[in-house]
Order: sequence, then C-alpha cells, then structure tokens
Amino acid sequence: EEGSKAIRVEQIRDLIGFASKKAQFEGYRVVIVQPAENMNVNASNALLKCLEEPGGNTLIMLVTHQPSQLLPTVRSRCQSVDFPIPEQAPAIHWLELQLGVKEHANRLLSLAGGCPVKARALAEGDWQKQRDQTFDLWLALLQKKSHTVETAEILCKFPLVDVLEWLAGWYVDLARLSLNGDTALLDEDKRSRLSPLAGRLQPVQFYASYDRMMELRGAFMKGANFNPQMAMEGLLATLSV
Repeated sequence: EEGSKAIRVEQIRDLIGFASKKAQFEGYRVVIVQPAENMNVNASNALLKCLEEPGGNTLIMLVTHQPSQLLPTVRSRCQSVDFPIPEQAPAIHWLELQLGVKEHANRLLSLAGGCPVKARALAEGDWQKQRDQTFDLWLALLQKKSHTVETAEILCKFPLVDVLEWLAGWYVDLARLSLNGDTALLDEDKRSRLSPLAGRLQPVQFYASYDRMMELRGAFMKGANFNPQMAMEGLLATLSV
C-alpha cells in the first residue's frame, strides 16, 4: 500500500480471497507479490496455505531480489526462477542506447551492480549529486571536519536505503584497497580520495562499522519503524576506518 514499507496480513487475506474464486471466463488468475521480502511474519504465515493450494488456474509470483529475507517455509513452497545479471557488453550497449551518450554507461553500470535498468534509473534525477554530497559529508566526518548531528540532518533528506548502500560500497572499496591497491573498485572515480583512508584502516573498528550499516539497512528493508534522524546519528557516531 502507498506509504507503507510492509506487506501486511490484511493484504494477503485479500489475495487469498481473490485466489479462492473462479475466473469468470475459465482463464488464469495471476497474483504478483512484489517486493515479496516486505511481507511481515504474519503476512508470510497467512500465505502458506494459499501457496500450497492456490486453486485451479491460479499463478502466484513472489518477486524479490532478497530471497534470503523470505521465510524458509515460504521458499520451500515455491519454485525458484533466477534472473541473473546480464553480461556486461550487451548491458552497456543497451544502456548507451537508452541514455543517448556513451561516457557514463560504464560507471553507472558499475554503480548499479551490473543491473542495466537500475543504471538507467541512476542517470535520472538528483541521485548522482546526492551520492557525491554524501561522500563529501562522510569523508569530512572521518576527518573530524564536521559534526555528527549536522551531517545526519542533511543525509536524512536523501533516501536512507540509498545512503546506506553508498556507504557500504565505499567500505567495500576501502577493504579492497587495503588488500591490493591496484584492484578494481566499485567506484573508480573515488580511488584517489579513498586510498589515503585505506592506508590507515583499523580492521576491528572498520568491520564493526560495516556490520552496523548492514544491520541498519536490514532493519529498514524489513520495515522497521524508527526515527531516521536518530538512526543516522547513531550510525555516524560509530563509523570508523
């Protein structure tokens, strides 16, 4: 539903009611649950019986890019169909045609984790500007040039899931640089600014910061109800390299 991060049990009950009826012209009824990982526990449990016996000519499709977030009891009742990331060459060619320019296709595809449709979406709006601003704010915070509260206030204006994904990506790049300075990075444009940080990385604090980001991201993706400002302040206060 609009304004909700979770798929609730009431929605699943409506789905069950639809699936139990007979199609008017003897055709198929198709139900799409997306993103399926947003079903809360009650909703997932309510769907189990319907997954086992959906009724004749009924197809229920659970669409997710995080299958591990689904309950095992849900996954065991479904047939898994994987859609892998396409090969790089045709993805870049398609993206170049979509964007009308070739210069940014490689970088956008890398930032999108190889997903061309997501890369096309990144080229629109203020995404890239917000990402660069987040990097500058994060770097200033690590260098003790800014304050946690003010930084959190600015970052809360951006989509939280994006901010957490960006921060996690830079931590992955720092880990790669600390092991091999010549390795390929997720964000090559930030190499010169990340390299000095990688040289003074403290593993215990560094990986604790990364784990904290993943915990907060996981809670957010599951629809946890928290104050974004306080959550961001708490995260930024623990970030370290």
